[in-house]
Formats: sequence, C-alpha cells, structure tokens
Amino acid sequence: MIHKSILICLFTFFGSQMLSQASAQETQPFYVNIFINAEETYYVETERTEIENIEQKVSEIVRNKPFRIDQQIVYRIFADKNLPMAKLIDLDQKLSNAYSDNIRRERYLLDTVEMNIDGKNWFESIDINSLN
Repeated sequence: MIHKSILICLFTFFGSQMLSQASAQETQPFYVNIFINAEETYYVETERTEIENIEQKVSEIVRNKPFRIDQQIVYRIFADKNLPMAKLIDLDQKLSNAYSDNIRRERYLLDTVEMNIDGKNWFESIDINSLN
C-alpha cells in the first residue's frame, strides 16, 4: 500500500512539473504588419508592394523566419478607415493564400490622413498600445 502511495505522489509531482514546463514554453505570436493608406498603397512591413505581390511577400516572411512548432501568426492590418471593405476582404484572401495555418487577424482602421501616416516609416508613426 505504501508503494502505491509513493507511486501516486511521484506521478503527481512529475505530471505537474511537465505541465508547468509546457505552459512556460508557450511561444509568443509572430506578427506580420500590413498597411494600406488612403491612396490604396500597400506596405508589407516597411516594403511598398502591389496587391498582386502581397501573397508572395507575406509567404517569404513567414517561411523564412525562425519558427517554433504551433507558433501563431498574427496578421495586423492597419488601413485607412475610408477604404472600401472590399479592399480589406481582398487583402484577407491574399493573406490566407500566403499562409493559413494557426493564424489570427487584427484590423485597425485609422484616419491615416489626419494622423499623417504614410511611407516606409509608417509603423514608427503608430502607437500599437493606444489602438488596443
């Protein structure tokens, strides 16, 4: 009976250790940032690109990064609030074609004209924490 109690205690101890290590190894998501200004100019990260090339650019970014198993990819889309929704839907389709395993999308609709956000330094002009 004592041996069974010791075994149960050992299994409980090692099981809890394994669970705590698994939770400590959870990975941070990998962010891919896309910006569309009021003139419908697209930027993937800081590189200006055409809508036709977004799928290729995003695919290159995701596939060439150091990757952890089950790491979530987050597409953060920063767009001018006056753009037609069809533009965002088209962009979503391109992003899904580029990479679609374990992804999440975050959309931020901004007044890019008033905020004076444009150009390859667009990401530095945005305070992500104030948008959440």
